[in-house]
Amino acid sequence: MLLTKLEHACVRLEKDGVTLVIDPAAWSMPRALEGASAVLVTHEHDIAQFAKRLLTFRDGKIRKDEPVPDPPRAQDVLQAMPALED
Repeated sequence: MLLTKLEHACVRLEKDGVTLVIDPAAWSMPRALEGASAVLVTHEHDIAQFAKRLLTFRDGKIRKDEPVPDPPRAQDVLQAMPALED
């Protein structure tokens, strides 16, 4: 298994061609999600809007399993944002 610590609390776990990204959050670079099989968001629920499917867990059990009809592409959203000025 390959474990990679990225920005802030973001972690990538890779094994046998499957990649799990945990807590990408706003501080992570877009590359954190490249090739991800699944993304686990424990906070920053605005990041979850980019998923195809949302699972909500409580007390270790799945409480909701909902598809996201038309998730925006993160790359499109990032490109539409104004540039930061120094």
